[in-house]
Amino acid sequence: MIDVGPARDWIAAHGLVCADPASLVEGLGERLVALGLPVWRLYIAMPTISREMRGFDIAWTRGDKLQQEAFPHDRGEQKFLDSPFGHMIRDGVERRRWRLAASDDHAVYPALQELRALGATDYIARIVEFTPDQDMILRGIVLSCATDRAGGFTDPEIEAIDALVPFIALAAYRIALAAIVEGVLHAYVGREAGRRVLKGEIRRGQGETLDGALLFADLRSFTPAAEIGGAGFVARLDEHLEAMVCPVEEAGGEVLKFLGDGLLAGFRMDDPGDGEAVLAAALEAIRRNALVNARYPDDPALDLDVALHRGPVFYGNVGGGKRLDFTVI
Repeated sequence: MIDVGPARDWIAAHGLVCADPASLVEGLGERLVALGLPVWRLYIAMPTISREMRGFDIAWTRGDKLQQEAFPHDRGEQKFLDSPFGHMIRDGVERRRWRLAASDDHAVYPALQELRALGATDYIARIVEFTPDQDMILRGIVLSCATDRAGGFTDPEIEAIDALVPFIALAAYRIALAAIVEGVLHAYVGREAGRRVLKGEIRRGQGETLDGALLFADLRSFTPAAEIGGAGFVARLDEHLEAMVCPVEEAGGEVLKFLGDGLLAGFRMDDPGDGEAVLAAALEAIRRNALVNARYPDDPALDLDVALHRGPVFYGNVGGGKRLDFTVI
């Protein structure tokens, strides 16, 4: 019987403090080899909640560089559906093994054909569900191990890997959930506000008074234009909002909330010259918004109104009932 204790203890300890799933996969691959397991390739993939991607995978190959790939929202789904994992999910199977050197049942999977061509002889795949009854994208992970040893894995070696799978899944879940919470807060309340919320600033009235600048931006005549353009007009709205947001962020400010066809942004005023950067950001937003209008010469122009305020502001939590907002007053 193979003693997986050292690898199990490392997974548990690393999973509690790690923020990078790649380091988990890389360290795990190295420790599986240290146990004497003939692991040639280790692969883990999971969904996430991100503006840029709907999931990612990480592959460790013995003696080679770690590979990471993100799955954008608009492509890549069919590749997963055609993979061994896609077929396993459709068939309701959580465990599969393909002896790549001994049979042809892998031929329908391009990924397995590629691994066999690179020298893989045996491949085991596992699916671990986290929350099967919960309406949440982070429902589980998929994991595979491949070997290039003649004859493939032995039964004790597969048992040793399976003994570690629950610990791998728990560590991956903790890392992924922390990243999702941080990413969602950054996307919906802003990076600095999200950081403060994660630090525990979640009581009504909790915050600080500081010297700041506020930027209010609003598109002129958007409502009648949207009534004519309908739901398809939202795509153009995103372009206008992008023209406002980027100059704010480039100047060190943070968008606190979107207000329909406008926004509210805040800037810390730590130095006397910070006001010039805020004014430059406002003028740049107006310039970029005009460029968006130029891309739609046959549609009504949506000019941008900007108002600036500088002075003492309260930056923190306000709200009522069970609903809070981290904002500026």
